[in-house]
Amino acid sequence: MTNKVDLKWNDLVSPTMSPDEYLKEFGDKIVYNYKTYEPKTDVLEEIKDFLKNKKESLKIMALGADWCPDCNRNVPRMIKIVK
Repeated sequence: MTNKVDLKWNDLVSPTMSPDEYLKEFGDKIVYNYKTYEPKTDVLEEIKDFLKNKKESLKIMALGADWCPDCNRNVPRMIKIVK
């Protein structure tokens, strides 16, 4: 059975936010996860070394929704790593 879905890109995207804008907008929901998360510095150093040796840049795009419990847990962690 095949269903044709006529979705356009504009139906799926919303405005993007910087990490600081995200924290400001959703801070009440995510403040605990942001404050308590401590990234593993040794792992971050390994990633930095790997990227430096590859001479490539890394761009991270986080997709999520404010109603999503996994996003409320993981996006603040990603923001902390970025900062």
